Amino acid sequence: MQVQPSRRLGFTVIELLVTIAIAAIVMGLAVPSFNSAIKNNRLTAEVNMFVGALNLARSEAIKRNYNVAICRSNDGVTCVNLDDWAQGWLVFGDQNNNGIFDPGEAPPLRIQDGAKPQITMTRTAGTVTSLISYKPTGMNGKTGTIKVCDDRAEAVGKSIVFVTTGRVQVKSNQSCP
Repeated sequence: MQVQPSRRLGFTVIELLVTIAIAAIVMGLAVPSFNSAIKNNRLTAEVNMFVGALNLARSEAIKRNYNVAICRSNDGVTCVNLDDWAQGWLVFGDQNNNGIFDPGEAPPLRIQDGAKPQITMTRTAGTVTSLISYKPTGMNGKTGTIKVCDDRAEAVGKSIVFVTTGRVQVKSNQSCP
């Protein structure tokens, strides 16, 4: 009677090291693409929050039949003349049409904190200022562009374009300064 040698199941050390080396190479190629996807999503999220606030102001002005404004705000309580919309904003009803948030008049409709430090939102053209006020007709009388950029070297961002009818349009793949 012959004794058959037993077969061992499993991996050798060399097979395991080759597998780990291949996995490390693949991960090294995938991580930069993943970082780019994360930054793209952050940029898109910030643009969507701002456009959502603009749409809220416009629809509330039509619904309430008085002006509703959105202004730059870094504390959620006062409107300030900041260079960067990414510091935050405040949406409020402006019944007396003075362009100033009056806390005693009504509570704010929306308060948005500042964006991530890597994102900037600056006016590049037109009459868009630190206050955008929508009339009960849904019009704002402002034109211009707010460019939303991040800190990437390739400097590609998005633009929020205003027209006097009150609508906004988002353009992608815009060059940033």
